Amino acid sequence: LLAHGDRIDIDDLALPSAHGSGEHDPDREQIEHALKKSHGVIAQAATLLGLSRQSLYRRMERLGIDRQ
Repeated sequence: LLAHGDRIDIDDLALPSAHGSGEHDPDREQIEHALKKSHGVIAQAATLLGLSRQSLYRRMERLGIDRQ
């Protein structure tokens, strides 16, 4: 659904990177990219980032990212 062509690439999936602790703390760029890919739908962006909606909202607030 998120691929721009006939093939789904790793960038289309916006998978979180592997961390030893299992925690993933996306940076501003990753969050903005996920929001763009999901057309501002928070639930979809959170899924792309491997977060709950609530976690994404908290990170957005902490980074000063406006809801779209």
